[in-house]
Amino acid sequence: MFRIGQKKRTIIRARSECLIQGVPEVSGQFRYTVTNFPSQVSQKDVLVAATIAALKKEAIPVRVLNLNIKPKILDKGAVIATCEPVVNIVPRPQEFSGV
Repeated sequence: MFRIGQKKRTIIRARSECLIQGVPEVSGQFRYTVTNFPSQVSQKDVLVAATIAALKKEAIPVRVLNLNIKPKILDKGAVIATCEPVVNIVPRPQEFSGV
């Protein structure tokens, strides 16, 4: 598991969501990753959406939601998410119901 740091200082308005550019702290060993909520919560009342992202990009988009009635300030370099490498992606045919 590795961390995603905040690329620049961001203010999340009260009870709103936004996309933040995160910088992964990772070696080039894996191609894809799944973002998770950080285990050590640095920002109370802030949720992070789980998503799959390509590590080849310079920045990883991280969707965050501020549940508080006050704005939240995320400083540059703050850990906004953690990531786990994706080791295998298995394609599955889509199943459609005949409704």
